[in-house]
Amino acid sequence: TVGLGFAVKSWIAGVSQSLGRDCPRPTLENGYFTPDESTYKHDDKIYYACNQGQKPISEGWWANVVCNDGKWSPYPLCIENDCIAPNVPHAKLINPVQEGWYGNGNSAGFVCERGYEIITDSSTSCQNGRWTSLPTCTRKPFSCGSPPQVENAIIQQKYEDIYEEYSTVAYACGDLYQLEGQSVVQCKNAQWQVAPKCGECGDPPTIVYGDTTKTERLSITYECSRFYKLQGPSQVMCLSGRQWSKLPTCVCECAHFLLFLCVCSNILYYESSMDICFSANFCKLEGKIDHLKTLQSALFFEEETTEYFDCEDVRYNEYKWVAGNWKHYGAIGRCIKGNVYFKGCKSSTGFIIKHK
Repeated sequence: TVGLGFAVKSWIAGVSQSLGRDCPRPTLENGYFTPDESTYKHDDKIYYACNQGQKPISEGWWANVVCNDGKWSPYPLCIENDCIAPNVPHAKLINPVQEGWYGNGNSAGFVCERGYEIITDSSTSCQNGRWTSLPTCTRKPFSCGSPPQVENAIIQQKYEDIYEEYSTVAYACGDLYQLEGQSVVQCKNAQWQVAPKCGECGDPPTIVYGDTTKTERLSITYECSRFYKLQGPSQVMCLSGRQWSKLPTCVCECAHFLLFLCVCSNILYYESSMDICFSANFCKLEGKIDHLKTLQSALFFEEETTEYFDCEDVRYNEYKWVAGNWKHYGAIGRCIKGNVYFKGCKSSTGFIIKHK
């Protein structure tokens, strides 16, 4: 039983050792390694060095590689004693080489980023593939970190991690927001001055018979509906107190004419009164007109034009083919010299709204 157990252990060990393949002797130009054998077992490690003027591809004067299932990892290689461009935190190279490599004996100079200063020598030298001591950039005293965030505002300068003392940044508010306080703040004694705020004026106010046509930062432009004229400034500003400046108004273009009290009559001698803005170019109807369905908004007629209306009594309304389209109406109105002549609803003779 003991012999059988020993045989099993030996067989398992043999299988285990055969899982990794042997590696051939590596080829190494301008270098040498130890131990120097013709073949190496799996997991064997060898050390190598390079001739004068050369160095291992890894850091240091000696390097090691491992046989891994028939291949060397990493493969040994000797390169010239050049140095790759050094990296110094918070510093930039002065006149960096395009190739990214510095020859043996060459120097590299640094300048610290804004807000940092060099404590040691500002340059370093490539010696046999290694840099001599690198400089150190430390944060300047009394410098500031990131400037304070302001809701609904942006900083107009490029972002930086560190700002030197007496550095400044400028804030700008978003559209429809007004700056409250100083737009420019300064770093002083390691602290930022009090940042501004961006106040909101709120939604653009509405005006009767008008609408907004242009919305810009801190301003809104208005225009009036057809037949109305703008009185006051067309542009309204968002003021520092989060208030809009004075709004314009929209008035009837014929406001400089007389406002006539007109009589609506028909053949049954039914009378009622309403206001009509009269001019030689158009007529205006508004509100409730006898026999007609109530108008939801003011309606304008240009001279010698016709409009179609629904009658209050729905029995008179119907669809008719008019100028290539179906129209639903029961009365027709025509503007003639400021008077609106109607036909329909109660009589084929019609009725008239006219000025006295």
